[in-house]
Amino acid sequence: MKEKTNRIAEQSKKWLVEALLDLMKEKPYSIITIKEIADKAQLSRRTFYRNFNVKEDLLSEYTMYLFQDYIKSIKEHSNLTFNDVLITYFEFWDKHINELKLLKQNNLFYCIMEKINLFIPDINKLVKAEWHNYDNDAEEEYIGFFSIGGLANVLSRWADDKERKSSKEMAKIIKKAITNFSKSL
Repeated sequence: MKEKTNRIAEQSKKWLVEALLDLMKEKPYSIITIKEIADKAQLSRRTFYRNFNVKEDLLSEYTMYLFQDYIKSIKEHSNLTFNDVLITYFEFWDKHINELKLLKQNNLFYCIMEKINLFIPDINKLVKAEWHNYDNDAEEEYIGFFSIGGLANVLSRWADDKERKSSKEMAKIIKKAITNFSKSL
């Protein structure tokens, strides 16, 4: 019985998240109410509060779904090169570009960055490559944050671009930036 209850709760969470994203297509996040979200999901407010405390929790849940999906996309590949990781990154975000734009329009892009920082160790474990050369956990953490910060800024700009470059073009640009930066060291 517990497994069935968990599946129902998970489905309710997904419907509530989808309802929020649908409503954000119609109006700003700041004026969307929990009642509107529950109504759009065809669930009760009580169901909302059984699963979440505030509507910001929906954003947290959504970003968790995103990064679980991203990790799944990485797992589909083996022996990823740095170039492959970059291409996979932009291919993934291209699939979610509409939601990304919604978050940016509502000044909620930071939600993604807060969550991605939690997933850096998981991603690093999946992608064993020469460029993961750390002497200790602190180095891994800081280098990960540095890299993600750069990729976040690029992602933000790329999402705004009316004529977005392909994933392969973006990988080439980032590799060039890293190469140019490393030359100056």
